[in-house]
Amino acid sequence: MNPFVSNGNTLKWMFENVKDLDENGKDSEEFKIGPTKWKINVLTYMENDVKYLSVYLYYVENDVIDKNWICQTDRTITLVNQNENGIDVSKNTSISYSNNFNDWGWSQFYKWDDLLKYGYMKYDLIIIEVDLSFKYYDFSKNVLNLTDTILKVKDTEFYTNKGILCMKSEYFYDLFIKQNYNENVVEIKDVELDDFRFFLASFYPFFESIQKKNYSKLIELADKYKVSTLHKNCENYLLKDVKICVEKKFEYADKYDYNDLMKQCIKTLDTIQKIKNIRKSDEFYKFKESTKHLIMTKVLDFV
Repeated sequence: MNPFVSNGNTLKWMFENVKDLDENGKDSEEFKIGPTKWKINVLTYMENDVKYLSVYLYYVENDVIDKNWICQTDRTITLVNQNENGIDVSKNTSISYSNNFNDWGWSQFYKWDDLLKYGYMKYDLIIIEVDLSFKYYDFSKNVLNLTDTILKVKDTEFYTNKGILCMKSEYFYDLFIKQNYNENVVEIKDVELDDFRFFLASFYPFFESIQKKNYSKLIELADKYKVSTLHKNCENYLLKDVKICVEKKFEYADKYDYNDLMKQCIKTLDTIQKIKNIRKSDEFYKFKESTKHLIMTKVLDFV
């Protein structure tokens, strides 16, 4: 039984000046799918005096801080035929990307001499399409030898592994190891079903993207269940999202001790008026004294 289900995205990229392509290759611009930035790389490859077009997909960076990050994907890479009613050439595979393994592709994707002959190269350009599907864990499946604990939210059961939960969450480590809780079912209370599924999928066993619609709840649950890597990933999301107002970022930085986010927030106070605006906000009076001190100290920059 396969405990993975898929959710995919497709990107099409046009490579120009292909006749000048060599073994050094060309990259597409970066594009983001999920929490990860990707690039398509095309280059030439020679074997037994035969020249080939090579195509690779590699990840550039991701929003996941965990050094054990791993990403299960299904990928289909397609060389688009530019003739009317032409037949595209596609290759697909399932592959895991990680911090130690960030690219994968085909060195002999298509014979170079046949690109122009069969309509895959026109006007000195080729078109590459990538369909990338992320696999996330399906907690509704009881997988033999992989699951030994059920987390129950209302009437829904999440089949999980006690060791993974203990490794990722101090809350579950305390429950199973320190308190020696031996029951196979753990009742999870005071949480909505969808929120808990997003929370669990954000660290077990791979990741699911932190998004505008779920980051707030993920932060709350990361704090409740003491998942430090998720906390750090949420802080990283807040650092990069320019659409979240500075007052809200101050609130999270203060409440959850997000030090890097606090430094970023303090740097935004580059005028007296911005400092006054923060002081007048409802959040200011809820801040810790240390945060209030940092904000007020910033006034000295303008003396």
